[in-house]
Amino acid sequence: MRVLLSTIGSRGDVQPLVALAMELRALGQDVRLCVPPDFRAWIEGLSFPVTPIGPELRATGKANPSAAPPTPEQRRQMMEGTVAAQFETITAAAAGCDLIVGATESLTSALEHALHPNVAARARSIATAMRRDGARVAAQRLVTQ
Repeated sequence: MRVLLSTIGSRGDVQPLVALAMELRALGQDVRLCVPPDFRAWIEGLSFPVTPIGPELRATGKANPSAAPPTPEQRRQMMEGTVAAQFETITAAAAGCDLIVGATESLTSALEHALHPNVAARARSIATAMRRDGARVAAQRLVTQ
């Protein structure tokens, strides 16, 4: 089975997916990740294919003190563009995959609305197992369900 694991967030969001990827690989699955570019070298160093998604997070955390904060309309436009780009990136990265696991609430929620109800229920079940029981149990459920 080919699996795409995707998240947009900090290392605290990415590291659990890397643990899940390692467990899935140990179970003989083909795993690829879609994560912020900051983590590409680290994950490729673990021999996983990576598709970068979203901005470099380290760069977004450094505000320019002389710059004016964005207006509400500018924020809305940035979010619309970001979400559209994320779905384009995930669509391309998921080519040939049997399963997509989104690990951020907004992505998981969007995928649940786009997926068949049975698939969405399975995605929620796996996400719950990951939070409650850890990567090994979640990986085993992905492979056996």
